[in-house]
Amino acid sequence: MLLAAALTALSVLGATGSATKAPPLDLSWQATPPCSSRQEVQAEVARLLRAAEGDEREVLAHAALAQNERGAIDVELRLEIAGAEHRRAFEAESCQAAKSAIALILAIAINPAAAKLADAAETPEAAAASSAADAPAAPPLQPASPTPSSSSGAAKRSSPTPARSAPTKTSRVPTSLWLGVSGVADLGTLPKLSPGGELELTCQLGHVRLEGAASFLGAESATEPTSAAGATFSALSGRLRFAYGAEVGKAWLGPALSVGLTRLRASGSHGSLADLVWSEPVPEVGAGGLFSWQAVSVLGFRLSAEAIVPTFRPRFVVEEPKPAASQSVFRSSKVAGRVMIGATIQFL
Repeated sequence: MLLAAALTALSVLGATGSATKAPPLDLSWQATPPCSSRQEVQAEVARLLRAAEGDEREVLAHAALAQNERGAIDVELRLEIAGAEHRRAFEAESCQAAKSAIALILAIAINPAAAKLADAAETPEAAAASSAADAPAAPPLQPASPTPSSSSGAAKRSSPTPARSAPTKTSRVPTSLWLGVSGVADLGTLPKLSPGGELELTCQLGHVRLEGAASFLGAESATEPTSAAGATFSALSGRLRFAYGAEVGKAWLGPALSVGLTRLRASGSHGSLADLVWSEPVPEVGAGGLFSWQAVSVLGFRLSAEAIVPTFRPRFVVEEPKPAASQSVFRSSKVAGRVMIGATIQFL
């Protein structure tokens, strides 16, 4: 009688120990900013496996979590099962949803029978994991051969659940369109510091901004020092800018490169010969920076500056009667500086 009681107690202790033993999981955890912890995920995996029947496999896993610019959690999960490596990448709405999804994937990788329990339970954690992960279960195991003492029902319960597949979720790059109007101050394109205006159309694709701009510079005069001859100059230009930067709250800041074409126009006055109107197209390249700030709703503020280098420098001269030499009136600078300040409105 005492022997039977002792055997009964030992069998109960053995059952309890097997129920509470840690799952065969080696998990490394990396989260920026800190999101849950390795211990929390392991505890959730153990809870999911507690009632799952069937054989368990050893799983080596590494999880990397990072918060993206929309505030969601990007998850990259690497699994090694029986020498084969598997990868999962998905986006979760929150840290809790990411933890639940990772725990569910790991539990199914260790014991595919955990998928049945997760589907049957329909807990908030399981629902969050299913919607956040959109990831397939681990590859199926080969059916385990039942022992001679096992019943047919037990063998049926220990068979693994077939793997389920689902398409990988693709993150959408945020896109917006802006229309801007800016005042311009330019030094070097015309003879003097020149005011003007610019109209910009900007398309933002994540960190990248593509911008088309059209600008004008008001008339500025220059004269030949030894005579009364001179000319009035103006400029029209079109530019394409490429910028790459970072968005912090409502602000965006980054460097920019540009290519453009400026048409310089000169109208002669008080020359010795007949006055002429003459224009010259000048290709240009530029580099600078762009800052924008979304003030309220769809309205914003922008500030940009760039150095502009013409591919050649046209010279404007006053032609004198022979044999007098022509007199130079103006030649554009090797490098021109331009600053633009304006307002923007977002329409997409």
